Amino acid sequence: MNFSAPMPFLDALAAVRARKLLPTTGNSFDLRKLAPEIRELAQFSARTNDARYLQTISDVVTRLVSPETVDGRPAQPGEYMNPTYARTGLQEALQSLGYHPGTDPNHPEVGSLQDLSSDARVDLIVQTQTDLARGRGKFEHDRDPDVLEAYPAQELYRLEATKVQRNWAQRWAAAGGQFFGGRMIALKGAEVWQNLGDGEGGYEDTLGLPYPPFAFNSGMWVEDISREEAIGLGLLSGDDVVEPAPDRGWGDSLQAGVKGLSDALQQALLQATPGTRIIDGILSFG
Repeated sequence: MNFSAPMPFLDALAAVRARKLLPTTGNSFDLRKLAPEIRELAQFSARTNDARYLQTISDVVTRLVSPETVDGRPAQPGEYMNPTYARTGLQEALQSLGYHPGTDPNHPEVGSLQDLSSDARVDLIVQTQTDLARGRGKFEHDRDPDVLEAYPAQELYRLEATKVQRNWAQRWAAAGGQFFGGRMIALKGAEVWQNLGDGEGGYEDTLGLPYPPFAFNSGMWVEDISREEAIGLGLLSGDDVVEPAPDRGWGDSLQAGVKGLSDALQQALLQATPGTRIIDGILSFG
């Protein structure tokens, strides 16, 4: 996505660095069964079981969310990252690892989304992972009391056109959101954001998270609404204190419920990621 205003990139960078590598042979259907906590804090991609490639994805996304730095230092001319360079870098990484659709045990069609090296697949990975990092970064940034005081609400809007434009007004209504002259606006700590990410109303393409992009390739984002405008809309009164969204935690270890997963998928997760364990239905990373 093309953002018109600078993102809180330090928070976005922290979101990338908090992720644990999760190599997996699972397909998209399998991965949708994972708890949102795993999807949020694990770096993975369907049918991608090479940790070296996942690390390359993480490195590329790090460069994209903090384009002015490389390894903590100011970027030099020629070191800046953009989506085109990102695609090329990931495709070259796959080539160096010996990947070709013909060697994939799942035999994906060349150029399809199942082909890890196709433009469509790589572009989807880059956009989704970058958007998730920026979304999480904004979510954390918005929990700051000073930011929340000045901009207590946000508006869901279409930032970028997509080939298939889903009915987000319908989704907003199903999530319990209010409309203000057709605009989709709510306080930042309101339940509607989590409901939207959970696909309230029966939507199955969402990510289970209370921040954008809310669903794969949605083209949707959020824009800050000032306190003055929020008061004018009746979302709060002049002396109201807005509660931040619940802390989602960072931490050095990740725990997430896996009771809903099959025994086979639990074992696949354990085998794919050394150092993990499952105790009383809890999967722990790190």
